[in-house]
Amino acid sequence: MLGCRLRAEDVVQDVWIKLTESPPEAEIQRPVAYLFRLVRNLAIDHLRRRGLEVRHGANEEVPLTAPSADPTPEQAAIDQDLLRQLAGALAELPDRTRLVFEMNRIGGHSVAEIAAKLDVSAGFVYRLLREATVHCGKRLHDVRSDSSSAPVQKHTRQTS
Repeated sequence: MLGCRLRAEDVVQDVWIKLTESPPEAEIQRPVAYLFRLVRNLAIDHLRRRGLEVRHGANEEVPLTAPSADPTPEQAAIDQDLLRQLAGALAELPDRTRLVFEMNRIGGHSVAEIAAKLDVSAGFVYRLLREATVHCGKRLHDVRSDSSSAPVQKHTRQTS
């Protein structure tokens, strides 16, 4: 009816919003027929609004494709660099601290599971996680501030 899948999806989205925001007060005897009628009416409204926009010069083109979710080459390089820096920061940690961090943050294990596997208290696991997180955060911050700090020349004004 609308001639465009994206416009049809917009109408379906509008129907969903309309149904969730203000559900019909009376019990609907034929819900499927009601739904089809609602979609049809909103599609007609959409067509009328679109016709009006075209007549008044507000012809907005619907994009044929969505923007890519893939990172740009620059963002991919930045991400790779951050991962390399994080791996370096993790390598500086004591073995048990690194293991706890990896089990929790990468492996998805809970603190209780890690404590049971390593035969230590949950409080100790929390302490090791905090140490690892603080260390990695500090190292990543240090690397960023080192790479972004360029020599700054101070300009002084001489008065006579």
